[in-house]
Amino acid sequence: MPARPGAGPAPQPTPLRIKALETISEVLCGYGYQPYRLLGWVALQLVVFSLALTLISTGSVLDSLYLALTGFISPPGLDDLQALRLSGSARILLVAEGYFGVLSLSVFFALLVRRWFRL
Repeated sequence: MPARPGAGPAPQPTPLRIKALETISEVLCGYGYQPYRLLGWVALQLVVFSLALTLISTGSVLDSLYLALTGFISPPGLDDLQALRLSGSARILLVAEGYFGVLSLSVFFALLVRRWFRL
């Protein structure tokens, strides 16, 4: 495939960026060979998001825990948000938690399938 006119070469990753990505990969999932390590990070994410929701929402601790647990798998609906009268920052936090949840669980299942079937 010919290069676009005027387009320079693709930027090469710096050694610092490569080292950072390798460190993240090793800490989160053991370079893909320890997918269960990622479950610890999922638990940590749930604790952090539930504590953050408790601090910024007007609902009870149980309401915040419920939203954190359900928001990790699937973002809560408008009924849940309106019933608790959440602020804009709490809604943004729930959106971020939904993205982190989808990303974390997708990586976990991809690594788990890779380990089970030795792909």
